[in-house]
Amino acid sequence: MKIKNTVVILLLISLLMMTTSIVVTGVETFEKFGPRANDIIFKVAGSLSNEAIDLETGQIDFMDWAVPSDKIDTWLADPDITMGSYDEAGWYEFDLNLQMWPIGHGVMDGIEGAGPTRDMDWDFPASWDAGSYWINYTCQRCLDAKKFRQAIAHLTNRDALDAQFEGVIAPMETFIFPTIGGWENPLAPKYAYSLALANACLNEGGFMDYDDDGVREYSKHVAEREAWLANPSGPDPPEVEEIPDIQLWRRTDDPIRSYAGELLRDALTALEVEVDDQAGSYSTCTPHVWKYYDYHIYTGGWGWGTVPDMYYECWHSSKDLYPASDSDNYNRYHSQEYNALAEAFLTSPDQATAETTLDACQMWLHDDVACIPLYTMKGYVAHRTNYGDFPGEQQYKNLPWEGFVNEQGYGYYGAWVGYTSLNAHPQGYERGGTLRHGLIEAPDILDPVDSESFYEWCILSKIYEPLLMNDPNDVTVNIPWLVSDFDEGSWVNPQNDTCSKITVVLRDNILFHDLELLTPADVNFTFCYLRDAKSVSTYWAVKDFDHCDISGNTIDICFNLTSWLALDWVGGVPILPRHIWIDYPPTLPGDPTVPGSWSFNPELGDALIGTGPYMCNKDDVVGRIDRTLDEYFHLEANPTYFRKLVRPDFVTAGPTPTPDGNVDIDDFMTAVGQFGTSYPTWNPTYGPIADVNKDRVVDIDDLMEIAVRYGGTGYNNGYPPYYT
Repeated sequence: MKIKNTVVILLLISLLMMTTSIVVTGVETFEKFGPRANDIIFKVAGSLSNEAIDLETGQIDFMDWAVPSDKIDTWLADPDITMGSYDEAGWYEFDLNLQMWPIGHGVMDGIEGAGPTRDMDWDFPASWDAGSYWINYTCQRCLDAKKFRQAIAHLTNRDALDAQFEGVIAPMETFIFPTIGGWENPLAPKYAYSLALANACLNEGGFMDYDDDGVREYSKHVAEREAWLANPSGPDPPEVEEIPDIQLWRRTDDPIRSYAGELLRDALTALEVEVDDQAGSYSTCTPHVWKYYDYHIYTGGWGWGTVPDMYYECWHSSKDLYPASDSDNYNRYHSQEYNALAEAFLTSPDQATAETTLDACQMWLHDDVACIPLYTMKGYVAHRTNYGDFPGEQQYKNLPWEGFVNEQGYGYYGAWVGYTSLNAHPQGYERGGTLRHGLIEAPDILDPVDSESFYEWCILSKIYEPLLMNDPNDVTVNIPWLVSDFDEGSWVNPQNDTCSKITVVLRDNILFHDLELLTPADVNFTFCYLRDAKSVSTYWAVKDFDHCDISGNTIDICFNLTSWLALDWVGGVPILPRHIWIDYPPTLPGDPTVPGSWSFNPELGDALIGTGPYMCNKDDVVGRIDRTLDEYFHLEANPTYFRKLVRPDFVTAGPTPTPDGNVDIDDFMTAVGQFGTSYPTWNPTYGPIADVNKDRVVDIDDLMEIAVRYGGTGYNNGYPPYYT
């Protein structure tokens, strides 16, 4: 009875399923159906070196990071490891807090202990905006703080960093990484590494050792300090202020960033600037940076998309959410002049105009030294060549892996969904096995609204997915994913302003993991919810969202301004299930150190439910994550995801099954008759045919494959899509 009821349900929902076809573009072959693996396990290593050992010893199949420089030669010569070339879509930087003296001109108001210069005599107008000081380019302290930042820029030793990690980084002097390199303005200010130039900047800014105690002080009295600099043994030193120790938060989970911080620390110390070196993991450092903005310098990093909108998203003043946490502009850079340039870039009607405005943004931001670019990753990514030796999985042991896709900018770990996680499978099996994915550090929280770290989204991007995906060989090309079509257009708002809209046609057969149908109402709800919650992960994509107009499955996603970036925004939003989130009102991001500071934590609520290729399912509770704290996270394949067409159909008359071109009751009854059998003990004639998905077991997945094609035609010329 249970099996019969399940089959009836599968037949009823057959029209809700879909598949897509094999695609070959460029040098990488990838398929848009899957997942081919039964499970994916994320193993937490705790450090990059440990993760490398996990790959070498076969405990994981691929890493979430580029190959360490000390492993490149060894792994290139190792037949058990397959290497692929890599240029990362993202960058690493020295983040500077422009509300903390002497890095910046201001001081945070109302945060206990965070403003060491709170009682200083500020001699420029106190133009406040929610506790933020704006740069005044005639204010002496503003100008002097800029000289301090320029000194740091001159102390940024990219050559030494590149030499230490040869072959795995590409130094950067703007935030345009190589994947999108055509956007870089070659005239943007550069800062050669030089202790002498850094010393000159500090002196010019009034930061000198006036009392000969081996530590620099600051004087705001320009004439007196210049006279003293010209003849230190002559006039009396001017009135001075002590400089607070520079809080340097250095990430130790990433050896490259840690070393970059050490180089800067030592250079500052050599120039008599005291440094409070705070070294720790992501979870140790980031509360001070993202939550409390209590730092001077941070060894930060960003993974990014396909357009250079960081010059708006990271440094326009509106992206500073203080006093709320998790601002994209956690540098807290406030410049009216820069705002105007960034807004012109954002609202450019086309790419040609955007290129001109972005040139101006680069000139201004790098002259101000609002943030200091360091490098991007390059070199190699790696995966195990063959399936490993694991109890209960001996049928796959030593079989070659097939289907690993090296995505442009994202390697084997992938961006949204991850084509490797869709395609990878042991050779000889249409479907089977477990993918083991390395993680350097365990996620703090799994939440598509408030999760912010790379490690969290390695997992979440397998559970949730956007309307559009990028071609893994050319990330500037959009692929319809949850939609069958999309188009760029415009609408006129009530103020008679022409604004951007993106029109999409939602596929009509997509299910959430709990088998609820994805509808246009879910899309509209998602954009509204993430906007109102000022989502940590996606506010950049939804902050200018206005509304959706819905007609059947056609959705006009309307924004409140004109921007050439609108299509990129639509492709960056993970779609949420309205039927789950509707009961929890959106709130601003909370403090992860305070339990209950979010209005809704889907992980704690057993509600990690999306439409993605993998799903949470523990103790038969869909949406409950299977995890062992700081050790691993387990997801299983979503059985209703995009799937390949069933194999050639058959009739059951006679001892030899004969195809008749139709998926009908004969196919169904044959699979039912073989249900529960497996290779090699199944019926040698009917077992291989009833095993529709070729995982060598006849089970509910095979019945589902027949159900979704029931009444249709059979296999024809490869793997045709449901939608042509």
